[in-house]
Amino acid sequence: PYGVRLVLHVTENLVLDTIRQEGCPDKIWREVLEQMGLKRGSLLFKTDLEEIKLKLKAELLDRGYWDPSFAEEIQPTERGVEVRIRVTTGPKGHVSGVAYEGNEGLTRGRIKKGAPVKTRPRFFWIFGGDYDPLQWEEDLQRMQKFYRNEGWLDASVAGKEEVSVDGKKIRLAARFEEGVRYPLKSLRIVQKG
Repeated sequence: PYGVRLVLHVTENLVLDTIRQEGCPDKIWREVLEQMGLKRGSLLFKTDLEEIKLKLKAELLDRGYWDPSFAEEIQPTERGVEVRIRVTTGPKGHVSGVAYEGNEGLTRGRIKKGAPVKTRPRFFWIFGGDYDPLQWEEDLQRMQKFYRNEGWLDASVAGKEEVSVDGKKIRLAARFEEGVRYPLKSLRIVQKG
């Protein structure tokens, strides 16, 4: 009568039976699942689902999809749970143009020749022009390196993206901060010894 009454509430982890998706490109889905290492019989935590969504979002953004969103549904099965993730990729942006701003020391043509931009505007509404943020970042770094090699040692290049209201057109701009140009007057190489 004077003892301690102990009540334990046990929450069992979910066991994954199947995991399916709707709306995501298959290649991206397979890559993310492979990274996660989830398979039938794996213990499934809420953090696993959040991590899947974060990785999917990062992959979709890297491939030019704007504003991806997700909804998940978990249903019990005889062997565990079935997880269904619905993916809305959002629109995929196409580059409508690339502008060069603040480049007073070098012409647009000289920059394009010395540091070719691989990010291209859409041609006749058919060819190319898919926005790839990683490629655009590489283009900006290549332009900055070219500018510095031409004597503007403090030059920096920043990218700017203007997205249309419908999210389908992206106008890119490379904004140059040149700084002072340091021309090389002479170069002398001296061999020691």
